[in-house]
Parts: sequence; C-alpha cells; structure tokens
Amino acid sequence: MHIYVGKVAPGGTEMVFELRTMHFFSNQSLYGCVFVNGRILEIKEYNVEDSYVRGVVNLGDDRQIVAYAGVVKGAQRIDPRNHAALWNAFVRSQHKPFKAGLDALPKWYVRNPIRDRKSRSSRRPSPPVRTSDALALIAADPKASQADRWNASQTLMSMARYMPIDVWRANRETLFGALEAEREKLPDGVIWTLIKWGCADRVRELLGDKLRGHPMEIPVLERIAQRDYAVARLLAIRDAAPPISTDNIALSKRWHVAEALIRQRDKRGIDIKLECLKAQGLKVRDPIVFRSSQRFIFTRLSQVLGRSFGYGSSAAGQAQLDQAIARMMDWWQANRRTWTFSEQGLRLVFPKEPIIPAACEPAAPAGEGRSRQ
Repeated sequence: MHIYVGKVAPGGTEMVFELRTMHFFSNQSLYGCVFVNGRILEIKEYNVEDSYVRGVVNLGDDRQIVAYAGVVKGAQRIDPRNHAALWNAFVRSQHKPFKAGLDALPKWYVRNPIRDRKSRSSRRPSPPVRTSDALALIAADPKASQADRWNASQTLMSMARYMPIDVWRANRETLFGALEAEREKLPDGVIWTLIKWGCADRVRELLGDKLRGHPMEIPVLERIAQRDYAVARLLAIRDAAPPISTDNIALSKRWHVAEALIRQRDKRGIDIKLECLKAQGLKVRDPIVFRSSQRFIFTRLSQVLGRSFGYGSSAAGQAQLDQAIARMMDWWQANRRTWTFSEQGLRLVFPKEPIIPAACEPAAPAGEGRSRQ
C-alpha cells in the first residue's frame, strides 16, 4: 500500500491509497474498507485502472497517520456503522498498519504520480493480451487458487472452437507445460481440458504410473488410441470396485467404467450397465436417487441400442420402467452376439469431441458398425 496526500478540503485532508487489490466486499462476517486513524475513508474516487481510491479524512493536529486497508473477518457480526469496533477488528487482525508522518508522504495535486511512474517504466505500450492466453496462464499458474484454475481451464476449453489454430496450439502447450511440471498434482479441471481437446494419449504418456487411481484415469482410458490397454485396465477397475450391492457410489463407479467401455466400442460396457439395472431389488441408501440413476442408465442404453423397449417418457412410472428394463435384458440376451455399435447411437450418447478450432481437420471416425467382445 502506498499513500499520497493531496489538498486540504473543507471536509478534511484529501488522501490517495494505491492498493494491491481493488476487491472490497462485506457480508455478515467479512468487512472491507480503508481506515485512517480510526476513521473510515470517505471515498470520492474509485479508480480500477490505476488501482487506487481517493477520499477525504479528518486528521489530528499531530499530522501522524495510521492506516489499514483490506478485508477483515470479525469474530462476530459488527455493525458497519460502528467504526470503533471495525477499527479494533483491523488492529487485532493480521493486517499490518501503514504508519507515517503526513509531511513525509508524496504529494498528490495536479499530476497523477501513479500514472507518471507507469509511463516511465514502460516507454512502449505492451501488446494486448488475448483472453485465451490470459486464461491459459491462470490455469497453468501453481500460485493461483484451485477455483481460479478450474474456472480458467473450463472457460478455455469451451473457447477452443473459436480460436485460431496457432493460438489454440500455443494455449495447449502452456497447459502441457503445467502438466509436465506438476504431473498428477495438476488440478483435475486443467487435465480435463487437455482430455477434451483430444490429448488423452499425451496426458497418459506424461502421467505414466501416476495415472493409476487418479480421478482422471477413466476419462483418459475412455479416449486413448491404445484400445486393448484401455479395455483391460477398465475391466480391472470394475473388478476392484466395491460390490454392486454396497451403495450408489459402487453403482456410479461401474457406470463410469461402462461408459468408457462403450465409447471404446466394447460390449462389456453394456453388460455392466445392465448389471447396474439389475440392482433394482437391492437396498440402497437413497431410493429416490437410485431410481433417478436407474432411469438415466436405461435412457443411455436405449440410445446406444437404438430402441425404446416400450418406455416412451421419463414421466412414466416405476412400474413401466421395470417392464422396459426386463424387455431390454431379454432383447440383449437374444441379440448380443450379432449386435454391432452404430455411429448414430454413439453420437446420441457422447458429445462431439475433440473440442478443437473449427479450422482443424476432424479426426477420422472409427469404422461404422465396428464391435468388440
């Protein structure tokens, strides 16, 4: 924090506070303000461009100032109008006060010393930073918060279709630089962006053995080109999962494995999903959540198989769903050997990937009707 002193006005002395952050907010436990000698600064100007606030405060005759600026958390709710209580909260906080004599402070009159200093430090203006470049830098910054890195990476992912190819490639390499540096500790959201950009194979290569048991392992296996390895590892994850009768979490683990197997065009993914549907008679912790999961699994399978099995609407009751599930199981038992995956069915279930600039050449689609196991 830097403080400049300006003119003496009828209401007090004009003061300018150059701050590291311009984010001030208050709620029932957080209080943000600028304090000078126990009094809240009466703000006259809030300048985001140069990161300062300008206001007026009444000072004592000794011309010494003690100032605090920032956000403090109160042990209990404080009336914002109670300046003494707020001041005591800042004094007891980790904030360090700014102390100086008024005569020693730099002057703020006609010229803006902050703007002057910035002009001297850079004679030529810096080129503008593209939004995507800034997002990539935030996503790759280990000092940024987990929430900021997640939000930056997810926004970056969705922007890819509209990026020039060279910009997208540069942003991709920025994220890969972060993956090489942080490996399995890189936030899941950043890894997820690389996966959705069609880079699952390189993610697997960089993470190596650290990928095993990682939250992003199944999404990587779902998309890598080495199909035999992916299927074998997915089946191993299924075998190591808790018994299907345990709870909804056990069902969820199998559901994600099944989704990945289906994307790899392995019929055992459908077998596993049908196992989840068979769990309808088991005791579960939350029957409402389980029935909702059951309906969702049935709908996904119907799309892949290209048949509704007489279940026309999600508004239909549980009895109609149970009947449709029985018909689906009978049909699958009779047709599993000859049935093949179709591109149309898979497109209904899985979103278009990879998410890449529109100018990039699309990846060659897998053969129509290819089926395994």
